Amino acid sequence: VGKMIPDYTFNTITYYPKQKATISDFRGKWLFLDFWSTGCSTCFKSFSKINALQHEFKEEASFLLVGNNDYKYNKGIRALYEKFRDKQNLELASAYDSAIFDSWEIGSVPHIVIVNPDGIVIAITEGSGITKERIRDLMDGKNISFASKKEGPGFNSALIAKSNILYRSTISKYNGES
Repeated sequence: VGKMIPDYTFNTITYYPKQKATISDFRGKWLFLDFWSTGCSTCFKSFSKINALQHEFKEEASFLLVGNNDYKYNKGIRALYEKFRDKQNLELASAYDSAIFDSWEIGSVPHIVIVNPDGIVIAITEGSGITKERIRDLMDGKNISFASKKEGPGFNSALIAKSNILYRSTISKYNGES
């Protein structure tokens, strides 16, 4: 966060004007890289929300799904996305690349990297804090936090993302809910 995003080449992108693109090809607009895998039900649930945000901000932002296509755990990821695409009428570009997960050390999904038009990483989040209103405020130059409503006192996903913390636990009183 706060640094220039490394340039990276995506060799396989579907539903995008080019089949191959680099991160720098997206400069001039806000970029939301939404990393996902086949075992992430939260990722699938967010697709329609991301699709609506793409429509809302089509002039100012690009949303790119980045699927982990490693053969061991995510075999058939393209076919799975196609099913969701057809069922939910998605119009999202999707790249498939397991190498970026390794090189950027993305260990869990959902994992969303938000990049400003100049290529600076503004936030890294799990996505539940992303709303239309927060994106508009961000684009209007306001200082926005994309912390999840689930994040408790002292927890900040942006700080965790750039730290060496691998796991965090919270103990709280039981309030009758899971």
